[in-house]
Amino acid sequence: RGTYRGTTVPDLRSRFDYADRIMQVNALLTDSTRGVARPSATASARLPIDLAFTGVEGSRVLDGAATGELRADSLPLDLLSRVTDALANVRGDVNGQASLRGTLRKPDMTGALALRNGRSDVVALGITLDRMNASMRLDGDSIVIDSLTASANTSDEMPTNRLRAAAVEPA
Repeated sequence: RGTYRGTTVPDLRSRFDYADRIMQVNALLTDSTRGVARPSATASARLPIDLAFTGVEGSRVLDGAATGELRADSLPLDLLSRVTDALANVRGDVNGQASLRGTLRKPDMTGALALRNGRSDVVALGITLDRMNASMRLDGDSIVIDSLTASANTSDEMPTNRLRAAAVEPA
């Protein structure tokens, strides 16, 4: 088992292929932290991107078709608090599926994801969100939060909201 900053990380098996300015990715995340090794997530993507070492003018993100698939089955979120300073003590699982079509500049996403039994300290606000449950769906270039509930100090419910995914432009 591997660890990152003290948190056990799921096993990751992935394959990356790159040719003709197309990157293809396949990944399998297996969680064995709960005693039984089982797939937590599978992902695949075909992305038009220019990874040349020299001779690249303009954006590395190309205009061709992009595709992607994600399936999550009790994907643990524990590692999130290790890769960002904004959250601490993250717990919970995500279930669902998501698909990407369109282009990286104009994504067309579909799918639904659910957060169950979540918990997180929001560092900047100095609060702990507990008993978090959320249902969200991907709609075009947006993530629509259909429901989000959590206990935070004296607040029992968070408002429904809509987040817009920004265009992908690597530095």
